[in-house]
Amino acid sequence: MIGINKGFPTEILKKLMPDLKVELQTVDIKTSESIKYANNSFHALKIVFTNEIAQFCKAYGSDADKVMELFCRDAKLNLSPYYLRPGFAFGGSCLPKELRALSALMRAKNTDPILIESIDQSNEKLIDSFISLMMSLKPSSIGYVGVTFKPNTDDLRESSVMRAVDKINLRNRSYSKSVRQFVFDNTEALLKIRETASEKLTAVDSLEELIKESDIVVLGPYKLNLKDESKLIRSGKNVVDLKWFRVGTALKNYRKYHSLV
Repeated sequence: MIGINKGFPTEILKKLMPDLKVELQTVDIKTSESIKYANNSFHALKIVFTNEIAQFCKAYGSDADKVMELFCRDAKLNLSPYYLRPGFAFGGSCLPKELRALSALMRAKNTDPILIESIDQSNEKLIDSFISLMMSLKPSSIGYVGVTFKPNTDDLRESSVMRAVDKINLRNRSYSKSVRQFVFDNTEALLKIRETASEKLTAVDSLEELIKESDIVVLGPYKLNLKDESKLIRSGKNVVDLKWFRVGTALKNYRKYHSLV
């Protein structure tokens, strides 16, 4: 990968490296610098993570070398591109719980989980940044396309989008102007929301109704098709994309399209 200025003839690079055994990737200078920082920061992160896990293992009498050896055999999630696409905060029934448990177990043995605890802090900060972005658009209403922690389910357990909903509702108590919140999701999720979370946000039965009721439409864990995306563009409403799914070029180039990352 080489960073080049716009207009630089890439043919020259190929001539300079005729025996290159991998595909030559050329990007702009800022992207190449960002990749360098991402690479080296990730390498440092892996070292610190491994050593914190090793401290936990030692404190509880497990074999840190074996733990990390088996950890590295998982090429589906652990050592793979999975989870490495920019998007929104994590949530759900597993990750938050396991982080809290690991942190508590380490503290119980007087081991300081600095990195482990910073994960949740950074995650929470991302939710706060999302709320700040939406409030900067001065909405009187927000509509969410999906709020479950996992698409195509009715599972709301520690959903990161629902965490934002809760924070906005809490904010409403401190401001004279309240922000109304709506959601459109799969049928099972809407039923669950109406049964358990109707005091937090109003469920609607169609994307069209959501668009009508909302100043901002937030793209969460519910996949829209290109026809749906066209409806958003024609509505003239602000769209905030949490990047659960890739969207079409037309929506990405829409003048009122926003993303957090």
